[in-house]
Amino acid sequence: MRSLIWLALAAITLGEERCGDEFTKVEWGGGSMCVALMGSGSFNECEKDVCQAAGGHLACFSSDDEYRAVYEALLHDLKGGWPHGCAFFGLHHCDSDEGEWEWTTSTCSTEFDFPWANGEPNDYAGSEDCGMVCPEYSSTGDAWNDGPCHNKISCLCQEASEATVLNYSSNTCPEAHWAGWIALSFLLSFA
Repeated sequence: MRSLIWLALAAITLGEERCGDEFTKVEWGGGSMCVALMGSGSFNECEKDVCQAAGGHLACFSSDDEYRAVYEALLHDLKGGWPHGCAFFGLHHCDSDEGEWEWTTSTCSTEFDFPWANGEPNDYAGSEDCGMVCPEYSSTGDAWNDGPCHNKISCLCQEASEATVLNYSSNTCPEAHWAGWIALSFLLSFA
């Protein structure tokens, strides 16, 4: 009898998705995912060092419901002004000829309306290629911003499944060459 009870309990828990120790399970009407705010770093450091070291990748979203659930569970509590009150997630437009935004993994969709903050993305100074969420921009979660990839901010990591395929490689998001821009603006000031 005891062995039947253990077998039944094992069968019930096998179908249940469990998160690693560092991750929190977030659920919404259509599913669940395991996410965590971890450490801080540049976009490359978040993806390659912080998230992958924990068995994940920068988080991606396939629907507004999925994003809103994660926002309510973890992100709305981020404090601080820009950029320190923000967190990188896995969206960039580094390798695309058309300037379209792409996920760092192949598991998410770009088919829903991204909740960009008012006036975003704006690629300010031609150097904002990485997606970040900045809750100070909106109390409703419409807080996505395009920001410089070199900022050292929080990393929103998602636990990777076996089916996850990483699309991102380091240093594919070139930063603006500020020395050149400063020299050019100095020379133009004489014109």
